[in-house]
Amino acid sequence: VEKARREAEERAAKVRREAEEQAALEAMRRKEEAAAKEAERLSAKQAAARERLALREAAEKAKRIEAEAAVARAKARRENEVRIKREAEEKARKEAEEKLLRDKAAAREKAERARPAAAPAAALLIAAAASAPSALPPAAHSALSAAEDKGRNGRRRGGRGVT
Repeated sequence: VEKARREAEERAAKVRREAEEQAALEAMRRKEEAAAKEAERLSAKQAAARERLALREAAEKAKRIEAEAAVARAKARRENEVRIKREAEEKARKEAEEKLLRDKAAAREKAERARPAAAPAAALLIAAAASAPSALPPAAHSALSAAEDKGRNGRRRGGRGVT
């Protein structure tokens, strides 16, 4: 009887140990599953965070590129405006120079037409003054002086004269 009871206790102890080991193994398995699920959740969270970061960086880069493009467009616009203004000023300056040349040519032509009639009179005045300067009236003296000054490279009292 005693032997049967002892065997029964040993079997019960053995079953109890096996049950405890089984429970311990089950608990470890559940723990590992929970850790794996947590790791999976964390990796998914990290992946989402990385994706958000990449999207934010891409948006910032796009903004920076757009800002640089806007600056480049504004610079090109300013350069174009400056170029157009410079071309307009150059054209106006050329036109003014051409007009000045035409005006000078017209004035020279007018002076050429007027000169043949005046030259003999000036020559007569100079000849008369050379022969008898005191015999000339005061008005003739000033006319003679003007004619002499014209003879010196067309300048009188620092002016430009006829060129």
